[in-house]
Amino acid sequence: MKRQVWSIDEIRDILIASNEVSGMTASMVSGDDPQDVARVQAYRQGFKAALVAVGLALGLTPLPAPVSADAPVVAKHRAMARR
Repeated sequence: MKRQVWSIDEIRDILIASNEVSGMTASMVSGDDPQDVARVQAYRQGFKAALVAVGLALGLTPLPAPVSADAPVVAKHRAMARR
């Protein structure tokens, strides 16, 4: 049976995890080509914007986030979200 109800904490965790996976995927792109770097940055910005839009639609308040998507940032966001 499909789950019909999700808590705000679960939704927040899903969005945080999705952002982390996106960052990990983007970090796999290697190379010195400035166009590749620019494309990855644009991808990450768009992905983050989509996650914020989903969160807002579900009633979450966006968390301030630095451009970097490293693991300590995710832990910091999770700690901030639970306050």
